[in-house]
Amino acid sequence: MAHYHRLTRDALGRLTYQLLGDWLVRQSEKRLQEAARILQAKLEKIIAGDAPFDIFVRWKTLAQQPLGWDPDLDDGVRQNIRPFLEAGVLAYAPNILKAVDRGKDVSSAPWFHKFHGERRNDHHTTLAEKREARGLAGAGT
Repeated sequence: MAHYHRLTRDALGRLTYQLLGDWLVRQSEKRLQEAARILQAKLEKIIAGDAPFDIFVRWKTLAQQPLGWDPDLDDGVRQNIRPFLEAGVLAYAPNILKAVDRGKDVSSAPWFHKFHGERRNDHHTTLAEKREARGLAGAGT
């Protein structure tokens, strides 16, 4: 994850389907094939981005939340690494995830009223909710 900024949606797709898929075809050992299929399924869930493998950014509105694996580098490593830690696909899993950060959000923060000012990081929204919010936001402009 040292170079996670290079892990775009396309790059993760190539890793999941081309590289891992080709390796699966060439692999003859059943135990390794099964482990690779499990890894591939987890990566597919990260690409799709439905809970709990979504990226939640508490300072963005629901309409601004990423759909699937579409990280914004400005959101930081802790926000963007969460799907990989939730899926358990990293060889080393640092203990950097916090359900709630210290301090309180300001009343103008998008999620202030839902979390009563808590700085929650472990909230999950569905893709349908995000799409609906984007549709409403698009209709309002």
